[in-house]
Amino acid sequence: TDPGLLTGHDRFRGYTETPRRYEIFTDAVVAAGLAASPEIRQIDSAIAAQERFAQSAKRAYWAPTLGLEATFEEILNRSGAGASPPDFDLFPLPMVDDTNWSVGVSATLPLFTGGERLADRLQAELDLERLRLERSSVDEKIEQRIRSALAETWSTFPGIELTRQAADAARSNLELVSDAYARGAVPIIDLLDAQNAALNAAAQATNATYDFLIALMRVERSSGHFHLLQTPVETAAWFDQVDAFFASRGIDVTALGLPADIPRGQDD
Repeated sequence: TDPGLLTGHDRFRGYTETPRRYEIFTDAVVAAGLAASPEIRQIDSAIAAQERFAQSAKRAYWAPTLGLEATFEEILNRSGAGASPPDFDLFPLPMVDDTNWSVGVSATLPLFTGGERLADRLQAELDLERLRLERSSVDEKIEQRIRSALAETWSTFPGIELTRQAADAARSNLELVSDAYARGAVPIIDLLDAQNAALNAAAQATNATYDFLIALMRVERSSGHFHLLQTPVETAAWFDQVDAFFASRGIDVTALGLPADIPRGQDD
């Protein structure tokens, strides 16, 4: 119920109050996790680069390799003996130009490469196919992590209340046994057993809460959304996205009362 947690928001309750809504909510978290996954963005960038490389390998059959080279030289100063050519009256020398430049363009298209271009094209296409298969594998792994984490969260939450009830019962039993021991009705071994049971039950009740919180953090880690670090505006935007996902499935999660998406008698 902490407002800093995802489960502490009032809007969260409408996502999991029925089995069908919980299933749709799981799909929504999976979709959001896939969209925000840095692993997927990384492999998508690698696929885009490999696609350009494969296209370049195909164009190598008919597209020449173009080259452009340009040079520019400038003599800033001439001084000292012999820096300037002598002046002959009969055969005057041309003026020395202090600026020299050149521009060259080349185009090459090998006619025979011993099958190198074919090998490069086939290798580029195989690498591209490999990356696409890796992309599908990453999608499946991320979806599996999110669904497993949600299932773990769903299964650990009831344990909080159950272990608390067990702890209350153990404390009540300890009080009864302590009173009976004070009256001499039970031996000390029964009192020690009751104390040990009460301590274990209290520890299990505490651990159940932490087990749920750990599972919840795994959900946020696997989906790429840490609500503890988000601003209220970002959190509200995330809930709006989930609401829109439910709306695309024909369900209004803002409706109160018995959910209309589950027929009466099947809501449990």
